[in-house]
Amino acid sequence: MILLSGPIASGKSTLARHLGQLVSAEHVSTSGLISATAGRELGRSELQQLGLSSSLQGADWITSAVRQIADRAPARIVIVVDAVRTLGQVRELRKAAAGTWRVLHVHLSGEGAEFAARHAALGGDLDGTWDQVMDSPAEAAVHELELEADVVIDTTRSVPTDVAVRVAARIDHTWLPAGRYVDVLVGGQWGNEGKGNPRRVAEFSWAQLRNSAYLNGATDIALTFADYIDARNRKARRFSQLTAETVGFVNEMESVAGVPVSLISAGFDGRGQRLFRACRETFTSVYRRAQRGSAVHRRQLSTAT
Repeated sequence: MILLSGPIASGKSTLARHLGQLVSAEHVSTSGLISATAGRELGRSELQQLGLSSSLQGADWITSAVRQIADRAPARIVIVVDAVRTLGQVRELRKAAAGTWRVLHVHLSGEGAEFAARHAALGGDLDGTWDQVMDSPAEAAVHELELEADVVIDTTRSVPTDVAVRVAARIDHTWLPAGRYVDVLVGGQWGNEGKGNPRRVAEFSWAQLRNSAYLNGATDIALTFADYIDARNRKARRFSQLTAETVGFVNEMESVAGVPVSLISAGFDGRGQRLFRACRETFTSVYRRAQRGSAVHRRQLSTAT
């Protein structure tokens, strides 16, 4: 079960729709459930007003809808709840799911100016500007939900397909595109700084990463130019010296591609391109240290008793 949260116009319904196409997910629309109780489609201001009622602040009504879908759906179905509005709802749904469903809470974030533009483009200004509708008490928990979430994705920096691919990777879903294919190399950079031409780098595509890893039967990834992610990486000589943002990026690459990042280049020095071994060995050593620590702890407990 995937729980979605985020500000108005952050792309929650778009993500739910893409997950329906990508992983055949079932969609539970909380606004649709509220409208159904009223017997008609409600506007945003009406939904916000009703959402503040005590009967809708909890999660029983959402849990009931999820169970109805789960009872008639095949095993291992993915159910997307679009959307949760309070921390209480998230915690109640996690409690109800214990031992039955695996829960992933995904919060969509981004730049308010971009969300305001989306809201206006969709005709949302009929209910007030984005700032005005976000001032509603029904949206008050949005920032708390971001702190509680398992995954936070900036939808102003990723196209909708990429957002869906990143979420699908978090539930270990293998996305296998259908059809016959021919390998095509697509450059992400134009120009050459050695010739004085401007260098332009394309936006990173998570969907292309997943497709490329699948189509080429990738077993490992070599990540070059880690210093483009953060200039401080130019000083890195081993994985542990990379910035936290870079480590997060590497982890997500492995999750989406389904293969380990084994080599990383952090730039050039006087000896040429600087490469070092990456995550697989590092994570394995951390795991082994944890296992040794657990064994020591168990022996200490045994001695104490």
